[in-house]
Formats: sequence, structure tokens, C-alpha cells
Amino acid sequence: MAKPLWINLRKALVDRDEPRNVICVDWSTGASSKWYPTPRDNTRVVGRIIGKMIEQLVDNKGARFEDMHIIGHSLGAHIAGYAGEALGGRAGRVTGLDPAGPLFGGTDDQCKLDRSDAIFVDVMHTDGDLVAFGGAGLMEECGDHDWYPHGGKDQPGCGMFDAGCDHMMAIEYFTESVLNKKFPATKWAKTVKDLFKNPSDCTNEGDCPEMGFHDRDDPKYRGGDFEMDTPL
Repeated sequence: MAKPLWINLRKALVDRDEPRNVICVDWSTGASSKWYPTPRDNTRVVGRIIGKMIEQLVDNKGARFEDMHIIGHSLGAHIAGYAGEALGGRAGRVTGLDPAGPLFGGTDDQCKLDRSDAIFVDVMHTDGDLVAFGGAGLMEECGDHDWYPHGGKDQPGCGMFDAGCDHMMAIEYFTESVLNKKFPATKWAKTVKDLFKNPSDCTNEGDCPEMGFHDRDDPKYRGGDFEMDTPL
């Protein structure tokens, strides 16, 4: 985990005018194994624990499921999904920031983050290249809104051989959106294939969704895939 990036995101969320509580989950012990299948397997356990914690907040502290926004990056994106699944999809929102691809791609929905995990699920894909080319993310659609900034694989400012940069850019984009930087969609389609081959010009619609913190559910765009070309 890149702690400074999460600290920046936490500060940006806390500093907004709207009152909110921000809880950061440190699962570094469960993620510490160098044998990737072990932290992969631990994601479901951590997700269920988070789900139980949220249930306790609802049952004992007057919190509401619909006010919960669970955010996770990489393996943490799937943890967020598992937490939402443990709550029966009652959480208000789950945001997946470049969900991990290895051992998740091609699996059934119950094995990864998917759109049934919350009332609204938005997903940002920034490093979906093949693992052989250094990609760590997932290109598959798994949310109500799936975002593919700059094609979802290579992000501006990241070097060709900087394996982690594209993957971490999802956190930076989301943090910038919390700070009110605008990331409006420029193209959209109902499938990834159409997004890259035959997209609609979202700007002509006049009501383009925004990637990141300000993204919202919209029946018109539900199940949509989006691309934007705004640099960070």
C-alpha cells in the first residue's frame, strides 16, 4: 500500500464541508505474504469483517446502510466488494479503484467486485494491461459505472516501465475529484467493446457523468462504460 496516497485521500474527505466519519482499515498483516494467492484469499475475510463492523455501526450507533461509502484500491477494491456483499448489497456505494486483475479476471461475479455489492458501484480502471506487460488492474466491467480514463491502461505522466504508476493513479484521480477537480466523461457506451470501437459522444448529451467522488447513479447511464481524456 502507498500510505501517503491514502493519507491524502483521507484528509481530502475529512476536510470537505459535509460532516462525515472516515474509517481507514489497515489489513497489512493479511496482505504481507509475497505469495500472491494468500492475500488474494484474505480479501474475502477482511471484507466480511468490515461488513460486520458496518452492521454494528448501524445496529448500535444509528448509522444507515445507505450512507455508507466503501472505497478500496487494487485488492482492496475486491475487499470493498466483499464487504458490500456481506451486507446484502445494502451499502449506499462501493467504489473500486483499479481492482486487482490477477486471479480475479474471468471469474464469476461472486468472486470479485460486482454491481450487486451496493446500491451504486462505480469502478475506475487505470492499469488494465496484460500482466505480461506490467498491468495489475482489471479491464472487465464490474460496476454500474465503469471508467476507463485514457483507455484504462496507460496514464499520462507514468513511464513505460513504471509498473506501479498506472495502478496508483486511480487513487490520485479519486483524491483530486474529492478536491473538486472535474473529470467529466467524453465518451460512453454500454459495453467495453463499443466504448473503444463505436462510442457515443457524451458531451452531446449535455449530462455527462463525472468520474470519481461526484459520480452518481443515473438510470440513463446505468451499466455504462465511460472514457475521459482530462489530464491530472
